[in-house]
Formats: sequence, structure tokens, C-alpha cells
Amino acid sequence: MRQTILFLVSLLATGAFAGAPLCTSNKALCIQSAPTIGDASSVDILVSTNINGWVSFGFGGSGMFGADMAMIWQENNAWKVSRRLSTAHRLPAAGMQLYTIVNATTAADPATGMHFIYLRRPIAKSSSTAADLDVPFENVAVAFAYYKGSSVSASSLPFHSFRQNAAYSFLDASSPLILPASLQAPPTTPTTTASAGVAAPPPSAATLSPSPLPSPVEEPQPTTWISRDLALQLHVWSMSIAWSFLSFAAVFTARFLKHRLPTTWFNFHRVLFTLVLVLTALGMTMILTTADAGTPMFSSVHGKLGLAVALATPLQVVLGIVIDKLFDPARVKVPARDKLHWFAGYFVAIAGPINAILGLNLFAGGLDFIWLAINLMVIGGWIGAFVVAQLVIGQKHEASSTPTDKVLEEDHTRPVAMGREASELTLATP
Repeated sequence: MRQTILFLVSLLATGAFAGAPLCTSNKALCIQSAPTIGDASSVDILVSTNINGWVSFGFGGSGMFGADMAMIWQENNAWKVSRRLSTAHRLPAAGMQLYTIVNATTAADPATGMHFIYLRRPIAKSSSTAADLDVPFENVAVAFAYYKGSSVSASSLPFHSFRQNAAYSFLDASSPLILPASLQAPPTTPTTTASAGVAAPPPSAATLSPSPLPSPVEEPQPTTWISRDLALQLHVWSMSIAWSFLSFAAVFTARFLKHRLPTTWFNFHRVLFTLVLVLTALGMTMILTTADAGTPMFSSVHGKLGLAVALATPLQVVLGIVIDKLFDPARVKVPARDKLHWFAGYFVAIAGPINAILGLNLFAGGLDFIWLAINLMVIGGWIGAFVVAQLVIGQKHEASSTPTDKVLEEDHTRPVAMGREASELTLATP
């Protein structure tokens, strides 16, 4: 009976109807929204959380990518909200501030440990920028994320420690939005910091009453053996160096320098491609061991192509070693293993650099734009070098000076036996 009376009082106080609360699986972050009473052009969102750090929710993207997000944190004992447009897999850039903090708690509720932040924003988007979205009337993908830790501010928003996807209808009015009357203060004009897009709460924000949203059930926060920011940078650097520079150098040596370095080209080729393998393994390790549980690692084109390249690279190295050990200078045709090495080599030589650019484009932002530009210039330089070398030098083989060896002219991948001069090879004629 008491709960029923409280429900009716709250309903009469607010007059608002909304969808049911949507929470993360551990109940540490919840949202509930409703169309703003008396203003059909805006939406009200109640955020409930017990996280000490920053929390965020966003809609309309594939997970966080492509989502129109709101990031919320406490700074100097006041709540801040910053609208963020998540256009890359990194800290989302600040967008035009649309969120106003109507009211917020100044202390956690003693019964649940929860803070409540009451937000308002226009339904309409602010621009045609990517990830700048209208609040949809239909059910839409929602991304939750938060970082649990200290030292959070507009200039320090560390990588999230939790992320989860769901679906929600922000403008659903089928269930009552149970809010205390103190939440119905009129909206205020946000104070915005241009560089961060942060809105400050109204100075007269009152402490709110406890909310009927579910009590939190704390779960251990995921930890990683290395900072995720550092892991991401190591992934970018290792993959870029491997596939924008070293792979080109390895192929160039094998294709154009055999006649100039008849006894040493294979040493260079093997060392260069071994470095490619090591850096690729490092890059994959950084991503796979620091990803959030349940993250679809290989759902994107970049992920799928990256997995294919990562699997083909050790195959290439093993094939090269086997071909060298089993090479027979008296053979009369090219073995299947050599042809497999050839075709796999073409695949990784083309797919690797393309995927490096796809990855950099995903993470582009700030200094990463410079890194992307550098990679494009390096790849462009290598492509130019290949074109010139093909026109001026042409593909060379160890014994290309002896045109009677038809087999060697057909063999694109044979590594010369180590330590032997090309003149010492026994040439087989068909």
C-alpha cells in the first residue's frame, strides 16, 4: 500500500510517462527517459549510477562507434556533462553541447549508494556531422560505458573499464517515469567550455530523493596487464611499421635485388619478414588481451581482414623456411609449395597495408591523423618505387643471366640456397 501511494504521488508530481529503466548487467549504471512535459521538442533522461569516475551512454551507433554520446563525471564536487560524437575507436570528440543538467544529487543515496543526474536535451541533432543524431522515436541501439577510478576531469577521461550494448526507446511513454517533485526544476542554460563541450549544472541543484531504479550489484572490474591506451598505441605502431614499411622492403628485396645480392638477398628477405611476423604478433596480442569481454573483435572489415593477414603471415614464414630446405636446383617444374608461397605473399603484401590504413582510419583523431598521413606517404613512396623498379630493372632471379633456365624464370618465390653463388647452381633445362 505504501509503495502504491508513493507511486501515485510521484506520478502526479511529474505527469511524465517513459520507458522502463535500462541498466547495465551489474546495475551500476541506469537510464530512464521521457518526452519533456510541455515541450515536444526535447527529452528528459534520468541517469542513475554508483560509479566513481565517469559514466556514459550513447545511441544510434554500432556499439560506441558512430554513437551520439553523453559523458558524465564529478569535478570539484559538481556534476559535468559533455556531449561526445564517437566517430573513431578512441576518446570521442566533443560535439555541440545539447545536454543541460536540470538537477543532480550532491551526495550518494545512503540506501543504494546511487547518484542521480537529471538531463535534458533537444530531440533534434545540432549538425550534419557524423554521429550527430536525432533522438529517435523507435527502439535504438544503446552503448553504455564507464571508467571506475579517480582523477577524472574534462582534460583527463581515461579509457573505459566497462562497456555494454543494449537497445532502448528514449521517447517511449508507455510506463510512468517516477521522479520526485524536486526534479522538476526548469532547465537552465548550460555553461559550456568550448574545448571540451562541458555543461555545468545549475548552482541551485538540490539533493534528490531516492529513486526506484534497481540497487547496484557490484561486480569485479576488468583489469588488464597493460594500460589500454598504451596497448592501442602499440597496436597502431607495430602494425603500421610492419605493413607500411617492412613488408614492402621484404618483397622489394625478393623481387628486384636477387641479381645484385645473389648470396645475401634471402638473408635480408628472411630477417625483414620475420620482423613483420613479430610486430604482427605484438599488435594482435595488444588488442586481444586488453579487449572488453564480449567485444566482437572480428565483426568489422578491419577485424576480419586483420585476422586473415595475421593467420597468413606465419604461414608465409614457414613456407619460406620449408622451400629453402627442400630446394632442388635440378628440378624441372615449380612445386606447389612455391606457388602457395607466391599467392599467399601477394595476399599479405596487398591486404596488410590496406588493413593498416583501415585501422588508422578507425582510430583517426588528433596526432593519429598525422600518423595516418605519414603511413599513406610511405606506402605511396613504396608503390612508386615498385613501379620504377619494374620498368627499369624488371623482376630478377638468381640465375636470370642464364636464360636457358625456363624453370627459374617461372619461379617467383625460390630462395637461393644459403651461402651459394648463383654461378654455382646446377641449372636444369627442360
